[in-house]
Amino acid sequence: MIWDRKWTMDLIVSHHPTDSMIMGLVRWLKHDEASREDHQDLLISKLNLNLVPMPILVSCKTDHLLSNSKLLSRVDKAITDILSERYDSGDIKKLYSSSKKTHWKHRYGAEQEVILALGGESNGRALGSVECFTLGFDTWRCVIPSLIQENGEFVDTRVIPTMQHPRLYPAVATRDYEVFVAGGYNVSSLLNSVEYYSLQSHVWTTLTPLPVALQGAGAEFVDGCLYIVGGAGQTGYEKRMWIYEENQNCWQEATPMMTHRGFHGVACVLGTLFALGGLGGERGSDKKYLRTVERYDHLLKKWYSVASMNEVRCKFGCTSFNEFIYVMGGETGNQRLRTVER
Repeated sequence: MIWDRKWTMDLIVSHHPTDSMIMGLVRWLKHDEASREDHQDLLISKLNLNLVPMPILVSCKTDHLLSNSKLLSRVDKAITDILSERYDSGDIKKLYSSSKKTHWKHRYGAEQEVILALGGESNGRALGSVECFTLGFDTWRCVIPSLIQENGEFVDTRVIPTMQHPRLYPAVATRDYEVFVAGGYNVSSLLNSVEYYSLQSHVWTTLTPLPVALQGAGAEFVDGCLYIVGGAGQTGYEKRMWIYEENQNCWQEATPMMTHRGFHGVACVLGTLFALGGLGGERGSDKKYLRTVERYDHLLKKWYSVASMNEVRCKFGCTSFNEFIYVMGGETGNQRLRTVER
């Protein structure tokens, strides 16, 4: 499963939206154009103006305070290039392709968002590799953006180290600059191993194993604590939950869910933990496709039933944004889904 999160590296190339950066540059120039004119070329060279929305380019072009600036000539060229590609050739893909090749620029910042894909299965083998996709990449790569200094030279990317244990269906959660992976399956046995990847140290570190070997468990951070919820074990589907005690490097069992679940979704919204769908039922041996949802009140240490999803589903994507939970895809037992609900 892919989990989208915000990663930060040692000194990471920053890719803030180009439209925001050009507006910032305009404000910077207007503040003291005379003394800052000599620095325009360097700063403008870091921007791919072909990616800036046309209304913003036009607003720069019509700004009388920029009439004599070097930025204006670059804006004129960008408008001409965009209009030419869009209306003369009629090939929008060509514009997109050319933009991808030139957009990988060093930026003066410290953070960048990336998407990571961890583990999985290929041709009957469990994978331990990690791939990255981010702004400026035209394909998934086994490297991650990182503006670091090695042997006196700056390098743009670093190869992502593989996990210590190849696995599919692990529980995955993130916190700040760390990715935690727990349990899973290696095509021959269930795993209880736990490890985390630090984007600051750029290494995988082993933690205390889970009390039981699981695949298809859910993982999420709530108030800084890592929760592992449910999963499929040797004897069936679990409803138990464990909390990682970081100071003691151990797992503490917490209040179990109302329903046994595996291959379900887990999300945290406004400090509340939710478990959604999956496979399971009232007993660990049940293998029903579920659409029920329950939430955990960590202050009262109790689970409550809440509104169910519209469709039964397991092995689906699940994430939260602001006050919403989004679920997408998955399986129903009869078909694979492409529906999305929140």
